[in-house]
Amino acid sequence: MNKKEGIQINHDLKTRSAHMDRYLPFKEARKLARSYQLKSQKEWVAFSREGCRHSCIPAMPNRDYDEFTTWDDFLLDPESNKNKDNV
Repeated sequence: MNKKEGIQINHDLKTRSAHMDRYLPFKEARKLARSYQLKSQKEWVAFSREGCRHSCIPAMPNRDYDEFTTWDDFLLDPESNKNKDNV
């Protein structure tokens, strides 16, 4: 890695760190996102574009949270899915 690449990586890390300071921690963001009762990434994107998403959650949580695994995990409450299966 040359000096220029090192500076760019350092800049990217600082930018990401500052960017994440304005967002909720992942588990809190996921809890709030689940309260919106959206079912898919497509619904999340539309919801965000309409200005309905709280600004403390990134528009692209899949990019901004290292803990992000899947849209189903982020949006769907596993407890409500269990109850749906038992009905």
